[in-house]
Amino acid sequence: MISCWTPRVSLIFLCAAVALTSLQGALKIPPMIRAGGTVYLKVEKGETKLTVYKRDLNIYPGADTVKVTVRDPLMRAMDHVTLPDDGTVGRGGGDKSLQRHTFRIQVDSPGVLAVSIATNGDLVWGLETDAKGLVIHSGMMLNAPTFHAKVYFAPPKGEFNVEAQAIHIPGAQSMPMLDAKGRQIHAFELKTPGKFVPFTVGENVGDRSGLWQFVVAKADVKMKMGKLRHWTLDPAWWFELPDDSATMLPKHVVRYLSTGSQSTVKLRLYAPEPKTGDFRLRLVPDRDATVLRASVARIIPAPIPGTTAVRVVEVNVSAPPNAKEGDVSSGWICAENDKGAVAAVRLEVRVGKSPVSQSLKLPIENAPHAHENVTYGYAPDYVPNEVYFSPDNRAFIRNRWTNREWTSAVMIRQGSVWEEHPFLDALDRAFPEGWRIIRGAGFVNCKIAFDGQGGIYTVLRTGHSDKIRRVLLLYSFDNARTWQTTTLEGSAYDIENFSGHNALSQPPPLLVHRLRAKHATARWGAYYNLFLYLPKRHGGALELGDPIKITDDCLGSCQHSGGPPSLATRDGKTHIVWAQAVETDVPGVPTYITTVDHATRSVSPHVFIGHAPPINDVHNVPAVCFDSNGILHVVTGAHGANFMYRHSLQPNDTQSGFSPAVKTLDAGYVDTKSDADGRGRQTYCSLVCDDQDTLHIAFRQWRQGVDDYFGGSNYAALSIQSKPNGQPWGPARPMVTPPLSGYSIYYHKLTIDRTGELWLSYSLYSGTKSYQNQFPEPYNNNAIIVSKDHGATWKLAETRDFPGGGK
Repeated sequence: MISCWTPRVSLIFLCAAVALTSLQGALKIPPMIRAGGTVYLKVEKGETKLTVYKRDLNIYPGADTVKVTVRDPLMRAMDHVTLPDDGTVGRGGGDKSLQRHTFRIQVDSPGVLAVSIATNGDLVWGLETDAKGLVIHSGMMLNAPTFHAKVYFAPPKGEFNVEAQAIHIPGAQSMPMLDAKGRQIHAFELKTPGKFVPFTVGENVGDRSGLWQFVVAKADVKMKMGKLRHWTLDPAWWFELPDDSATMLPKHVVRYLSTGSQSTVKLRLYAPEPKTGDFRLRLVPDRDATVLRASVARIIPAPIPGTTAVRVVEVNVSAPPNAKEGDVSSGWICAENDKGAVAAVRLEVRVGKSPVSQSLKLPIENAPHAHENVTYGYAPDYVPNEVYFSPDNRAFIRNRWTNREWTSAVMIRQGSVWEEHPFLDALDRAFPEGWRIIRGAGFVNCKIAFDGQGGIYTVLRTGHSDKIRRVLLLYSFDNARTWQTTTLEGSAYDIENFSGHNALSQPPPLLVHRLRAKHATARWGAYYNLFLYLPKRHGGALELGDPIKITDDCLGSCQHSGGPPSLATRDGKTHIVWAQAVETDVPGVPTYITTVDHATRSVSPHVFIGHAPPINDVHNVPAVCFDSNGILHVVTGAHGANFMYRHSLQPNDTQSGFSPAVKTLDAGYVDTKSDADGRGRQTYCSLVCDDQDTLHIAFRQWRQGVDDYFGGSNYAALSIQSKPNGQPWGPARPMVTPPLSGYSIYYHKLTIDRTGELWLSYSLYSGTKSYQNQFPEPYNNNAIIVSKDHGATWKLAETRDFPGGGK
């Protein structure tokens, strides 16, 4: 059993901190910090007062705003405010008075709050608080020369580099750097504004038993120390922040339980082994946690397939027989070693039926550490990865967990259970000298394809002792009981899977890319030779045949998000779309389509479809599929612009012309370059065609100024668009919103089963480093949602929703 602490110390163990000397009066930072970042406050139980100040510099045109958000240890927003522009437009001048806002935050127990400061850089900010400690995580950039300051930081071990500069002429000065004993290590002679002055601190130089400091006579300076970004302005404010490398995930876990039932929660503990060692688990129930029961089932040490965690802890949670419908209890599961806390997880039990079975009110609104599990109790008994469907409509999913590299089996829905069919022994037979899987969890792709005779196919990329990376086709002709492998030469690939109306009686065609030359200017892309394989099956044997060259100038393949279908086969013809690398200045990536005749192995003339902006960017790869009449539908890619759409004028034919190109989306992102509806900004296209000949695309959509999320500011949603047969594209429909504004990626895949049901898998990754750094691995909060009515309504997928056996 997990032993219990008293509730009042729970937050302390979540955010462990060293003891501080009691402070007299408020902690004050004058308005002089120019870089955005996060301020961590050590607080006591009760009310914490925080006043934030801002002064616009008005150096550059445009609005000067600062968004301040106060977050709890689970990154949940407790309060926020946006301080607007001071009203002065243009360069120079402006209202020199301070703008301010005061927060009064109620804290239930001692711990650490995070105050995020988001600015455009054309202002300075400061704050005042009655907290007991204050540590800043941002660039060391001070831009108010009338102030002087001392900047304190913890020196790293070993040799380290420091750079300093005077930002403007008033910042010219001699700036000492002192060690923990107050002895000068170096004086930075800052004479030329804008020029960094470097200095290397030797491995054994200076006393490092405490904080070091910069003595800044005129606060118009900037310091850089590599990855070191934690600092403060008074040594009495300093406290040790939790080690980012030590965490336990998920940070918030919810289980819906009926009276007397139980469930198992898997928790992943991440920490460097020397710091972890032996540890103890304790349950810290909240004061009113009357129905929270938990016990440790087992602790699994590393190595653990599918994760780099050093431990996986399985905890059984239950609702006692006296629990009542609607009861909710919560607390913290804390891990500690002899040195104190390592990490903790918020555990919540809700007595009653989970809303997972209900239709979703879209979009799914995520918050930091409050994703589908916390909101809906989503805790699937299957692997939430991209799902594919055999000709008899059984569901197939390649397994994965949180690690980007790992996969080991195909999961098949059989009746009410999921059967695991491992394929690693086939790799052992093929490569007895050793092998490793490269990005097998979906970053390349996890597509599963089928032939008309019961054959199952999937592709892996592997590394070997000879340092040659290989692309392997894994296949099974006995319902995945055993697997065989064959090698495809190349660095990237695609395999044709079912997209709605492509008919595959033979093994699926495959595309392989072989690097021909690097591109002089492309950040994402190069020159690849593109080859098509048309495998044939002879009983229990597979014949790859010679590859057919399609082009010398393929830009590459991008399958980690969208997984766009590059191939569509029907009646002995395979149609291929690709993006082309170019040297000339054109509006975007040139997109082409061609046809390979299986009987003659001939390649038709390449047909230009359109440009996918921006140029030479592999994120822009296109997608192709059939409708029931054999008409080809092509959607070009984009990286932050709109997709373009065309269809063939004749069935199963690329040579008789295509319809005029139209934008799939021309709304959703409002800025000074757009009209009132905005413009379309799309990336990572998925494409399928359902049984009513409606096209569906899923994509990451940049949205701004069109809804109330994040105050109308820029964010990335996972959205879907549909085009009914003979009608124009409908509006973008956001399916999922991210926990934070700014950059997000969903690693999404939209697939379709043999009856026309739509399946959307995703796994959100945030570009907000302070949040994403809490996740040591990329695949977290994975989910699958399904629509059984052609996209009208959606729900989180349960095992009983999948075809493939009894309900």
